[in-house]
Amino acid sequence: MKLPWQKTTWENSIRANVALAFSNAVLALIAIIAVIHSFSVKSDVVLTPPRVDEEMRIGFDSANEAYVKSFGLYAAQLISNITAANANFVVEAMSSFMDSSVYAETRKTILSTVDTRLFKEAAGATKYEPTNIVYEPSTRKVFVIGNMTTLSSIGPGSATSMVYEMEIRIVERRPVIYSLTSYPGSVPHTQEWLKDHKVQEENQ
Repeated sequence: MKLPWQKTTWENSIRANVALAFSNAVLALIAIIAVIHSFSVKSDVVLTPPRVDEEMRIGFDSANEAYVKSFGLYAAQLISNITAANANFVVEAMSSFMDSSVYAETRKTILSTVDTRLFKEAAGATKYEPTNIVYEPSTRKVFVIGNMTTLSSIGPGSATSMVYEMEIRIVERRPVIYSLTSYPGSVPHTQEWLKDHKVQEENQ
């Protein structure tokens, strides 16, 4: 025979167990959702290097202007400051941040230039001094503007204005150059510049 208080206690125990089972199921579901969310969300990495007065932000497939311009400047200086001694090092370093289609042609150009008799006997080295950087978000292009000087055994030659134009994409948090070209002058060939010159050519 069950006394009334025993019946009440037993029913309360059943209710408590059901409530606990339900709450455990809910907590397990929340934990699974949290794990899935943590794997799917790719947070940005924010860097503030020394002697840089603005933060550099890089995500899984994008980066802010400061980061892209900084990398473009690094790439332009690495590619343009060539000597016979460092040519192999430069082309090896470029392989880590260039798309294969761009890298093959750039590597060929650098090594063939260094191997020429004119470069070995007269030039010996090139020196590039950047003066400005322009970033065009719509095309993901960086334009590094500066002066190129050819150094020879008799001293530095005259400086020539030179623009390095490169398309930089972020691939799995790594900057990759997908196009690279250079041309004389100090005016970057932005979309606005191309549009204006196309109109001028049509009017001629």
